[in-house]
Amino acid sequence: MKKIFYILSILFLLIGSANSKNLENALEFMLGGDGGWQNVATYHEIKKCTLLYGQSYMGMKLNVKYDFNKAIWNSAEAIEHNGQIYFRVDGKNGLQNVVAFDENGNDVTDALFFFGIAGGDSTQIQFPILVDIERFEVALKDVKKKCKGIKSNY
Repeated sequence: MKKIFYILSILFLLIGSANSKNLENALEFMLGGDGGWQNVATYHEIKKCTLLYGQSYMGMKLNVKYDFNKAIWNSAEAIEHNGQIYFRVDGKNGLQNVVAFDENGNDVTDALFFFGIAGGDSTQIQFPILVDIERFEVALKDVKKKCKGIKSNY
């Protein structure tokens, strides 16, 4: 009986780490395209269904947090704006959190408004799709398998 428990424990750990790696790979592709994390992040960390990463943007340091447990996946869509396709998904407040700092470490989150970015907690994620939409959708399916989000019939 002990051997069966031990074998099942090892299998569970292996499957869990494989699923975590699938989630990381999917998020890396969705955010950074074929260039991966190097395209978008100075650092990143994934804990269950929460992604934290840093990014340089217009002379600022952004700290971004996505909590995919707060996503309403049925709302996910690709939209076009000025020739660029964007991924957008709605959810509960805290789905996305963006904080910005200047070169002196001062909080300049309010300035993100001028760049069309919602600073602080928000109920929507929107970022550019850097690859063919069909490839992006494959990665999105992997994220949705791991992070169920908020159930919605519509």
